[in-house]
This record gives sequence, C-alpha cells and structure tokens, in this order.
Amino acid sequence: MARAKKQQRRDATDDTVYALGYGRVSSDEQALGLSLDAQRADRLRYIQRQGWVPYRDFEDVMTGRRDDRPDYMEMLDTARRLSEEDKAVAIVVSDLDRLGRKLSEQIRARDEMRDLGVSTHFVREGGELDDLTADVLGAVAANESRKLSTRVKNVRRHVRTGGWHTPGHAAWGYLWRDATAEERARGAPSKVYDVDPERAPLARAALEAVADGTLTPRGAAVWVGGLTDEQRGGRAMSFFGVKLMLRAPVYVSRHEQPADVPVLERPRCNWPALISDETYAKIQARREARAKVPGREGVGYLLTGFMRCPRCGSRMSGWLQHGKWRRYCCYGRQAGGNAPDAKCNHTVSADPLDQAVMVAVRDLAAVAVDRRIREGLERAWAQLSEGEREDTAGRQRIARGLRAQVAQARARIDKAVTLYLDGKLEEDDYRRAREQETAKIEAAERELAAMGAATDRRRPALPPLDDVLRNAGGWGEVLAGADIEAQRNILADLVERVVPERVGYGKYAARIEWTPLGKALRQLRDAYLGDRATTGAAG
Repeated sequence: MARAKKQQRRDATDDTVYALGYGRVSSDEQALGLSLDAQRADRLRYIQRQGWVPYRDFEDVMTGRRDDRPDYMEMLDTARRLSEEDKAVAIVVSDLDRLGRKLSEQIRARDEMRDLGVSTHFVREGGELDDLTADVLGAVAANESRKLSTRVKNVRRHVRTGGWHTPGHAAWGYLWRDATAEERARGAPSKVYDVDPERAPLARAALEAVADGTLTPRGAAVWVGGLTDEQRGGRAMSFFGVKLMLRAPVYVSRHEQPADVPVLERPRCNWPALISDETYAKIQARREARAKVPGREGVGYLLTGFMRCPRCGSRMSGWLQHGKWRRYCCYGRQAGGNAPDAKCNHTVSADPLDQAVMVAVRDLAAVAVDRRIREGLERAWAQLSEGEREDTAGRQRIARGLRAQVAQARARIDKAVTLYLDGKLEEDDYRRAREQETAKIEAAERELAAMGAATDRRRPALPPLDDVLRNAGGWGEVLAGADIEAQRNILADLVERVVPERVGYGKYAARIEWTPLGKALRQLRDAYLGDRATTGAAG
C-alpha cells in the first residue's frame, strides 16, 4: 500500500526513473579475470534501453560475503534518500551474485528497497525478478561462493609455494604487471609483482633514511605524508602504515609466512627486492632499540599522547619552541593521506595545561587515601564494581541472544530454500516461512541497533579496591615529584585524553576524559567529599 501511494505521487509529478548502478568483484575474482568494466557496460546498456537517467554508479572490490562494503552501503543510502524525495529509483546490477553472496542480506536488501518503492534489476537474469526466483538464484550463488573460497585458498597456497606474490593490493613501490611467457612456464600466475619505476625510488629513500638514522619512523611518516597523492599511489600512508612498511618482508623479496622463521632466513621469492638485506636488518635494529626506550615520546612532557588537538582531533606532542617555550603541537599530518587537516600545526602552552591536569589528578588521589571515608569508600567501591559487572554482563547476554536469533533465522531461510529446491516444501509454505524469519531478523537487528555500539564493547572492569589503595599510597609522592615517566604511568590509569579549551587570548583550560577508574574516583569524591575534596588532599 505504501509503495502504491508513493508511486501515485510520482506519477502525478515526475515520470523520470533515476538508475543507480552497482558492480562488485572480490580481489580474488578480479585476479581470476572478472571485470568491473564488463559489468559497467552491461548496466549502462540496460539503463539506456529502459530510457532511464543514470544517476550514479557504485563499485566495490571486496568479497560479497561482507555486508559492510562501502559503495554498497552508500548505494542503499542514496536509494533511501531519493525515495524520500519521491523520485522513482531503480537499482541495476549485472548479475544477482554481484549484489552479494549472502542470501540473508540479499533478501533483507530487496525487501527494504521494495518497501521504499525501489525496483532492483539484474541484467543477465533478464531484469526484475520475483522473490522466489531471486531466493533460489541467491542460494545457488551462496553455495558457489563457498566453493570459490576453497578454490581460491588452494590457488593462493600454490602461488606462495612457487615463490610468487598472491593477488592483492600492491605495496608502495611495487605494481602488478602481466607475466611473461617464461614466467608462466615457471608456474607464475597471470599477474606478477614488479618494481614501480615512479614510486620505488621514493619508497626506497624512506626506508634507507630510517636505516641510516637520517629519519625516525615518525619523521618518515611526516615526510611520506607530505608527498602528493599520486606519489603515494593513492595510499594514505599514516604513521601506522609507515611502521608496517618498515617491517614488511616484501621489500626484501620474502613472504609474510612462516611467522616463526626470521624474515631474512626465509627463502627469497621471484620479485625484485627494493632494499638489501643489510638495510632491512639496520631498520629492524633501530626499531628494536627505540622500542626499549621507555616513555621516549613523552620525555619532559606530561601530556604527550594524552593531548588531542581541539581543531582536528589528532594527537599532540611536546615541542620546545625556539628552544625555550614548552608547547604541545598537533601532529595530525602524520596521519598521511587520511589526516583530518594535513596542514594543522595548532599549538598550546604546555605548563598551564600540565598544571591543570595535575591538580585534577591530585584531587582524585586524595580521595583514594582519605582515611575519613575509608569505610564509605569500601561500600561504594563494592557497589560500583557490582553494578559495572552486572551492567556489562547483562548487555552482553542480551546482545548474544539477539545475534543468535538472527543467525538462527538466517539458517532457517537457507534451509527453507534447500527444501523448496528439493521439492519437499510447497511454494506457499516457503514464502510464509521466509516472511516469518525475515520479520524476526529485522526485529532483532532493530533492538541491537537501539542498544548501540556499547553492547559489543567489553568495558574494563574496575580493579580491586586493595590494588587501588596500594597504588594510591605512592601517588602523592610521585605526583609531587619531578619524575615525568612515573607521573605518566599514573595518568595512564586515570586519564583517557585531554582536550585544551580556549578560555581567552592565549589561555586554555583542560577538558579531561577519564578512564573507568578515574570516573569511579570522581563519583566517590562528589558523593563523600564534595567541595572539600581539594582542601582535604593532605588528609
């Protein structure tokens, strides 16, 4: 009924149909020769024959067994938005299995689009399909996907054994090229790894600069992040990405596996090495040496790593401006191509923020050692801990039950399709079972969404009070001292992050986000000491 009314409004205003195209290959399928270009051509020809307006095209290179494909989700969102604007919408896919390999998600998506008045067309299956035909073909596609997965795993194992690189995204400095006849004769796949003449010199320069100490890993990330998108080959190359690059065996022509064998003791593979074994060994030695220096990033700066930029949200680190002014500086540009603001270099004065955070932390430390509230503290801590455990366990129990309902309903739909194909279930019975199980899936998923992301996160439990009191006994001395490393260890237990908030020209206050332990101590402070917390710090 809702679809009919929506269609009547469209007929009265605009008869234009806006077509959304969708194509997909998994990386494995693309390596085996399936083409996005061929799918795109099929969609465009179909749209032109229907006389529709091509609104937008979406494509993913990802397995169809995943429901969180970026372009797939954006395509559904676009269809929802256009439908809300009372536009006629059609989704066009070359094959049914290109829409996805999971039968339950296919059913859910088609049902949702149908309720919105959006038609779904599969070019090679002849256009729009009825539910029964689509479900049967979807079941066949899901079964074929399982077989394909087994075949691909066997192919990958064979390729690795022969010393070739398995299909996937090429590392920075490398590219894929067609294998030569000689390489094919040696057992190579159709595409082989080779050096990228444009980007290999840049990747080699970064690796060698770290090896000889010219750049630190963090400095290399900043340097790489400053390159153009074309020079990075479209990669973000964040600090984390550069750290992975520094230990990647691909640059010395080795496989990632076996993990229990040192990289340089693994056999060489058939693609060219970008750096020598000696250079790789120097890089790993420098990485290991830096890892053994405790608190190296925060030496002299209390809040390095805790501080977040108020402008772009990136981490801020300690910086001595002109050799005399202590400040925290935003290093968001180290995120490479994913930097929220690649040019952000926001700075704030370090000393006032350090002092504000230390006052707040000393306030909490005073609560933990205040003898006047020891009995109340023990009672309150037991209640907080029990409530924390019950709340977390209850949410997890409910979430597990809902996810089990979804899995069970999807399994029943798959079983119903199989029974129908085997002639053991009548069409009307199949349709009725499908509708019932789909309704169960939708209800459970709505409830999971309402519970929010907190349902799936295991919140850290509060530590035993005896452990807190034992540690807190030494907090006062440490916080009053000058050992930055020891103070940062205390902050790690209490403080999640600090965001400076501007309160005047050149003046900032500290907005502190506490850990569960910090939140619990603040709650107890407010309940038992109130405004006396600070004045009672010496008690």
